[in-house]
Amino acid sequence: MASKLSISAVNALDYGEFIHKFGNVVEKTPLCAAAVCARRPFSSFDSFVSEMCQFIDELPKDGRVGILCSFSDLADRLDSLSPESQREQTAAGITTLTPEEIQKVKCYNRLYKREVWLSIRDLRSFERERHYF
Repeated sequence: MASKLSISAVNALDYGEFIHKFGNVVEKTPLCAAAVCARRPFSSFDSFVSEMCQFIDELPKDGRVGILCSFSDLADRLDSLSPESQREQTAAGITTLTPEEIQKVKCYNRLYKREVWLSIRDLRSFERERHYF
């Protein structure tokens, strides 16, 4: 288990150490950690989280969608997941599923992605068309 850092220790990390420690806080998006690193010093853990959330909120919609798309599917590529994702999926019981159950989860993943992408496409279409009204 990772040791906890005080907020003063977080503030004292050099850029490379900061990215190494926090580059996967937002799944496979070290850019978020890099941007937030420049917003130091943090007064508390809550201010660190607030800065991370603010950075994400300030991204254009395509940037936020890109972050969502970087998340690993449940029960997919279990052997190539980050240690954090492996722990999460193990805690959720994903690693104890039967092959049939894994196939069912993968089918749900595909359906979910299809719906999300259709919704995003429809939203973009709506935004383009609303300028005509």
